[in-house]
Amino acid sequence: MNDYDTQSASAATPPQTEALNDAQRQAVVHEGSPLIILAGPGTGKTRVIIHRIAHLVLDAGVRPDHVLALTFTNKAATELRTRLVRLLKSSARADRVHAATFHGFGRWLIRRYGHLGGLSAHPQLMDEPQQRALMRKLIDETGIGQLHQLYNPYALVPRALDFVSQARNFAVTPTAAVQHAQDWKTRLEDQSDLTDQQREAEEVRHRVFEQLAELYHHFDEACRRRNFVTFDDYQSLPIRLLNEHPGLRSLIRNDFPHILVDEFQDVNIAQLELLKCIAGPDHDLCVVGDDDQAIYGFRGSVQTGFRRFADNWPTTTVVELSENYRSTQIILDAAHQIIEESETRFRPDKRTVASGPLAAVANSIEMITYEGLDGAGRVVARQILTARQAPQKGAEGQLNWSDFAVLIRNNVDIPRISAALDVHEIPFIAPEQPVALTHPAVRDVLCWLHLLADPHEDEQAVRLLVRPPYGLELLTVTQWQRDYRQYVDSMKQAAEENGEPSSVARAHSQPLPFIEYAIQQQLDPVLERFAAVYRHLKEASLTEPADAIVGQVIHEAGLLVVEAESDAMRQTRLEQLAEFLGLVRERLGHIEPPRRLAQLLAYLDDLKGQYDGAYGTSVESRMENDGIAGDESEIDAVRILTAHKSKGLEFDTVFIPRINVRNGFDPGGKSTSSVSEGDDDESDFPAALRQNEVFDQSEEERRLFFVAMTRSKRRLVLLSQCRDARGRKTSPSSFWREIEEAAESGVIPVESCPADELMTRADEADTSADAEADTSSTSVGLALTGACPVRHTRRVQAGHELARVLHALRDPDLSPAAVPDLQRRLCAVSARLAALNVPGKSQAHAILESSAQWFDDEAELNQALEDVDALADPLTTTLAPPRAPLRLSYTSINQYLRCPRCYWLRYVVKLTAPPSGAITFGSVIHETLEKFYLTQMLAESGDLPDVKAPGLPELIQIGLQMYNELRSPDDEGKSSFRTRLRAALELYYKDLHRPDLNPVAVEESIKFDYEHDGHTHLIDSRIDRIDVDDAGYHLIDYKTGKEKKDLLKPPKKDLQFGIYLMALQHWAETEDVAGTAEYWLTSLGQRGIIGLDAIDLGKVKKQINKAIDGILAGDWTQGKQCTSCDLICNALEDSDEP
Repeated sequence: MNDYDTQSASAATPPQTEALNDAQRQAVVHEGSPLIILAGPGTGKTRVIIHRIAHLVLDAGVRPDHVLALTFTNKAATELRTRLVRLLKSSARADRVHAATFHGFGRWLIRRYGHLGGLSAHPQLMDEPQQRALMRKLIDETGIGQLHQLYNPYALVPRALDFVSQARNFAVTPTAAVQHAQDWKTRLEDQSDLTDQQREAEEVRHRVFEQLAELYHHFDEACRRRNFVTFDDYQSLPIRLLNEHPGLRSLIRNDFPHILVDEFQDVNIAQLELLKCIAGPDHDLCVVGDDDQAIYGFRGSVQTGFRRFADNWPTTTVVELSENYRSTQIILDAAHQIIEESETRFRPDKRTVASGPLAAVANSIEMITYEGLDGAGRVVARQILTARQAPQKGAEGQLNWSDFAVLIRNNVDIPRISAALDVHEIPFIAPEQPVALTHPAVRDVLCWLHLLADPHEDEQAVRLLVRPPYGLELLTVTQWQRDYRQYVDSMKQAAEENGEPSSVARAHSQPLPFIEYAIQQQLDPVLERFAAVYRHLKEASLTEPADAIVGQVIHEAGLLVVEAESDAMRQTRLEQLAEFLGLVRERLGHIEPPRRLAQLLAYLDDLKGQYDGAYGTSVESRMENDGIAGDESEIDAVRILTAHKSKGLEFDTVFIPRINVRNGFDPGGKSTSSVSEGDDDESDFPAALRQNEVFDQSEEERRLFFVAMTRSKRRLVLLSQCRDARGRKTSPSSFWREIEEAAESGVIPVESCPADELMTRADEADTSADAEADTSSTSVGLALTGACPVRHTRRVQAGHELARVLHALRDPDLSPAAVPDLQRRLCAVSARLAALNVPGKSQAHAILESSAQWFDDEAELNQALEDVDALADPLTTTLAPPRAPLRLSYTSINQYLRCPRCYWLRYVVKLTAPPSGAITFGSVIHETLEKFYLTQMLAESGDLPDVKAPGLPELIQIGLQMYNELRSPDDEGKSSFRTRLRAALELYYKDLHRPDLNPVAVEESIKFDYEHDGHTHLIDSRIDRIDVDDAGYHLIDYKTGKEKKDLLKPPKKDLQFGIYLMALQHWAETEDVAGTAEYWLTSLGQRGIIGLDAIDLGKVKKQINKAIDGILAGDWTQGKQCTSCDLICNALEDSDEP
């Protein structure tokens, strides 16, 4: 390893560094060379980043927009901006700091400068079914994939897509991959020291690579032709663009002379290459992270990132942050015992020292062994209850539920841990497990779709007929099904007896669809009602697009409202149906033409196994949003998280279960490099193209366990299974043994205890006291499930009564005489719990009345019945309103004022609007004008000499290019659209554009705080253009439709211009702004202008406040003049929902 410079702290202390320790201050004020900040867990990494930016802006006089901060998640970027506001004392300055994820920055580069390299500014992001469909098509077209009959050609699809992803993550272009295949072949031909067997094996490996490289080349070309990109392209395309255009590379370096990278240990090779493009040898480049916490190798991050950085920027200075303000020293020592065994550390001697308020707390590490699959959950639940009841060493006051976390290795443990917490009525937040496409309501929709696509699908019809809202008897319907199948077989047999081949017989037999056959055989009014719906939907499915059919199925088949469902179940049904319809609408452009029912079902079939239920959320966006969601962070509940998701979080008490060799925390992996020519291949991607980066699974598992341990502030509880469900002994992980050895040698104090002994102690403490049923539990249950608070409280009380009975039954000194009474109490409380959990009151009453003999007297039974009657009517439940603060925009505020119900559907349920089916004229005009004025600003800056000021010919050329980019691949370019577009742009240039315009911002997004009723909300505004001249600012909004002429005289209370004015005041950092707000009516060639001083902000704020108050109150009434409510929204009008 090289020796890197170490900079001493400056003698002077800038104001922004007064609250920092020496190492933090040194990192903040460093200048003159690239900087690595090695920040161990809990050492104030984010604080240093924020203070360094503040130091640059406030002390060094750097313009905020000259600072680029790159993160790995949108959550981290948002947190950075939020904390910057407090330090810079100006949200305007904080907004101007360019904080983005690597992929977000890549998207920005392509959108802003992609046209210089012939790239579309608006590519379509492909999802996984689209990628698979395109790759299959390329295999068909090219014939690639026939390898000695060893492979089904389509078997190459997942391998080829993985190859493409790896190539882009390692910054390998298609040309480089094809060239490597050619070079490999040449070397193989010249190699004479191979045996026949070795040569044959090497030739097979080469041929596979050659085919994959060719498919990569064809895939890349096809994506460019179709205007498609994958998520990985947001890294590879900017690299290609910057390398091919040195002038642009210089421009970006000049625009961002100060660059910071958070969580640098997670970078991949492509991101390193991007940094090399935008940061020169002596750039002010600061990277922050900890190689001991590099846990995303499976996503392509490199384990040698810090070494590579130091090699690329040889003058690098390294500053280590070693003072931990989170954990006790004992926890840090235990974690160090694990990580010091790693063989790949950048600084092997690095360790952290406790310096926070818990430094002196001497809690031992707890090591608990348990038996069976459910043992860990039981231990965790009882430990949490005990900790909340009794004072805890080193803790201040009673612990909240959110002070506890259970960190698991993988999702297999979530159901067991969740079930144990649920039994004890402990509120928790866990990753959602069910696949949304399998939700019963969504499965009903899918059954309808399959039945409409193939009327002979009798299995689908049977499910629909026996489920609500039809509810026929299962035995009856299955008898119809048997009769139908006999009928089909008889027709087939008759055709074959006539001498027809089986294939012809099937074609000629043509049995009736199941429903039509059943109608002929049965006289059932429910079946007739079902058949009427089926016939109408079947006819519609022949001509309507897929999303319209899905909406009609949901509405006309009666799937929205099911009688006797609980409030929470009904809410979930509404959400799942709305989100499924939203999914279909969102992905409609990804489906093959003509985008009818058959194409939708094929797409959904390709989606299986790839979609985990986060409707409308792609895998890519989830990768940029790791951790606890913002709306969950304030909920008081125990967190169940994977160790990967826990990074960056901290908790008072952390439980780590299953420290075992199978499916747990264990370094049982092996090093897996890519295939080296002539070696056994673990991957299709050669090590030479990976820059010899090796992924060591065992090393990553060690770092992952280290991350899990260092989330704990005060108490760390390790759990290992000692016997499985069959009573067989199980082996603990080597991590467990390493902690035990450290304890035996006296390095760290450990308290070991079997679970049985621990549970006995907990029983003696009687942790099931009534005090546990507090209001915080009730409120969390409501927040998590939307359940009725009365119902939840009664369940809590019944649950604790059940725990008391079970505790008494476990008493070794239990008197036989007490057993009958405990049996009666057990049956009575079980009946109460069952009654509180069934959906309908009549069903609940039936349960209680059938169990009347177990209640002590009639008064106790009556009380249980009254508890059921006190429950809120499940059919009048409403969705809980959003919680303050809100994130708003002009569009959302205006939507609420026009129709609260439409707002609820779009912004609460997040149901996307129905697709228009064609590109809108207005979107093309907006995109054209944005690109036109960006080019003008670029030309006037002189940064790129080759870029000239555009005129009318360029405006029309940009417009036609935008039209080609924005229209779907299967949409033929219509000459009428082009003619209209050309005429509109010519009118715009003649009547609205002026050569002396001085645009300073185009499509400017300005976020500002808005105070109302004790809350600070965020309003996000996007202004089409901001011009500046001697008269002041000119806020310009393009109106491209059939504009109303009243826009020519904007009123003083104009909501859009009022919001723009507040945004401008924030942007300019002063309320004293002069100028105009202008609507530019492109179809008329006229302007509607109002002076900024004429806008009545008081009246504008009244409109905003009205919307905020209504949203927070959950007022979702339908607007009186609204005619655009969605199908689901209109259907709810008849059911008082939401």
